Amino acid sequence: RIFPLFTVTSAIGFFACDLQVFTLTHVAYSRDPDFDFVPLVSGIATSDHRNLWLHVLAHLTMLHGAISDNVLPFSAYAFNIPAWSISLEWQFYLLAPFILMVVMQRRLLVPAAMVLAAAEAAYRAGLFGHFYQPSFLLAASTYFAIGIACRLVYPSVAGTTRYALGIAAVVTILLLPIASVPTACVLLWM
Repeated sequence: RIFPLFTVTSAIGFFACDLQVFTLTHVAYSRDPDFDFVPLVSGIATSDHRNLWLHVLAHLTMLHGAISDNVLPFSAYAFNIPAWSISLEWQFYLLAPFILMVVMQRRLLVPAAMVLAAAEAAYRAGLFGHFYQPSFLLAASTYFAIGIACRLVYPSVAGTTRYALGIAAVVTILLLPIASVPTACVLLWM
């Protein structure tokens, strides 16, 4: 359902990016060294034009966020800067059946979690390239895992509020040593 609107906004965004570069380079604060948005938008516009057909192909599959900037510069931002999150969701939807299969096969949970942790560590070490946003599923896998775990655990703790807080505290304490800073913030919020 989102693809037609995604296509239209991407086409408009291709032309709007050039206008945005022009506008941003003509504002009074454009030469301020702390205003680093001009080089970013200029880089996106340049990549949009130099790699037009590669960006079109990546966007037609909606997997543009999974392509590192080392392979296709500004792939996640091309045409439509906020659309990196749409690509991330699409990657999750493509893998959701496999994820559900793993979750339903309880014996696969621990090995799958170990593989996921190793893959996420490889991502954080830069082995999958550079990404400006967590537009690659491995970059956001901890958030998705927390969401899935919360959804699976909730029915068993629903209605037992005195235990729910304790369970959340124990899970938070156990996961904090292996969590990244953003993940630790999410865990503390829970």
